[in-house]
Amino acid sequence: MRATEISALPGVVSRFNANCSILSNIYIRGTLKITGVADSNGAKPAIDGGWDGTHDGNFPSYATPTGVRLFKVQSGTLIIDNMILTHCKGGQHGGGAFKITGGSVTLTSSIISRNIGGTTEGHGGGLAISGGSVILKNTIVSNNWALRMERRG
Repeated sequence: MRATEISALPGVVSRFNANCSILSNIYIRGTLKITGVADSNGAKPAIDGGWDGTHDGNFPSYATPTGVRLFKVQSGTLIIDNMILTHCKGGQHGGGAFKITGGSVTLTSSIISRNIGGTTEGHGGGLAISGGSVILKNTIVSNNWALRMERRG
């Protein structure tokens, strides 16, 4: 399954029972709820941003052109349950999987892993938060990279 740029409409609910690749940002201005349905072995489905994981020595290469940020939350509400969010690459100002400047984000029973913050200011390998509210419940944030090492997340 592949998706292109989407602006979330009020009340949209999406259920995933298979992995998905995203081709460009999903801008959240309304309400979007994403629920992952685990397979028979209990594995969560993943949303993949397409970053190829290219490394420069022991650290990811920021020059690689692959990958996109999954979600840019400016207003509205994003609720994600039981998903893996991976292989995302943020823009100039970071936020590999999420760039949150407003609205609210709630992640439950999910994993944010193997994402990269961006190109120059690269804050937040997994999440870059400059506004809004974020709630993480039973969620793992690990193995994400940011250009500014003091701002990994």
